[in-house]
Amino acid sequence: MSVESRKVQKVGTSTLSVSLPKEWAERTGIEKGDILLFEDLRDGSLRIAPSKLGGPRIRDAVYVVNADMATDKGMLGRIVVGNYVIGRNHLVIKSKTRIRSEHIQEVRTSVAKLMGLGIMLETPDTIELQCSIDASRFPMETVIKRLYTIGSTMQKEAIEALTTREPRLAQDARGREDEADMVYWLALRLLLTAQVDPQVAEQIGIVDQLPIVGNRLICKNLEHVADYADNIAKSVLDILESGAEIETPLVKRIQRVSDVSARIVQDGLACIFSHDLKLANKAIEAQGEVERIEEEVLTDILKKHDDPALVASLRSVAWSIRRIAEYGSEIAVIGINRYLERESSICKRAEEGALHRFA
Repeated sequence: MSVESRKVQKVGTSTLSVSLPKEWAERTGIEKGDILLFEDLRDGSLRIAPSKLGGPRIRDAVYVVNADMATDKGMLGRIVVGNYVIGRNHLVIKSKTRIRSEHIQEVRTSVAKLMGLGIMLETPDTIELQCSIDASRFPMETVIKRLYTIGSTMQKEAIEALTTREPRLAQDARGREDEADMVYWLALRLLLTAQVDPQVAEQIGIVDQLPIVGNRLICKNLEHVADYADNIAKSVLDILESGAEIETPLVKRIQRVSDVSARIVQDGLACIFSHDLKLANKAIEAQGEVERIEEEVLTDILKKHDDPALVASLRSVAWSIRRIAEYGSEIAVIGINRYLERESSICKRAEEGALHRFA
């Protein structure tokens, strides 16, 4: 809905009133007698939202998906994920004839990686899905920390598999990738729902709209960390399966750069919650050390190995570690931005007439 202006009217001797936009009232199900919630924001604006006593919640409506129109590979599965992410709880997938077997598999694959979503009914032409997520059980800080823990554990296991030549550890790391995806999609669902539902925002610990965008970027970066940790584990498995011997100094250097990379992610995320400006700056500066060690690792690889497959796997490990550091650094930048949202001794609004003292 476009921005529009409405004139404030005076009712009785002291009450001021303004009419509600018709389009908004219809979209949210507001009717006469319903109760609205008013929130006074820091910028002077007023947020209005339906209360629990208001009209029906839109995300509890039933949405019908026409499976026959999902003609491209993977489309129906992505439609299921998309509906989940934007907060819809009840989907009915229909076909005029019979749902194709590949469509059934896409739906089942999607459901398996979406927390709280289940198949409630399945017939030859219908699949009914229901989501039962209780947002109050998933504070956003807890979800973000869980996503970080998964990626961090994957990276640690993958590198330990290389240093100990134990493929089981790399396999364990790869087995956590689906969990990382599941937590990421849950986080995205909660954040997008919080944008339009103040009650959900309050339940997951978000008191302002501003951090929602930053939290979404944090979750995306952490999901990337898990992806690259999975890539490290895959490359390590290839190295171990080849039976190639890797020099101890080179392995130690890879472990060293991985430790620095993991620390950047840890410090970057820590400053999000601690508002530690120095910790965030330290994490960003440490990225240079990762780049330096990675270049040394690449030089060693090319000097001491000529097997193309082995070189490719080792370079993939080094590159993935560098990318993890870059995502950790991006999280730290968000931490600095979040710190600056509040006035502090290092940055605050100048008092009127005070600027001349700095001239």
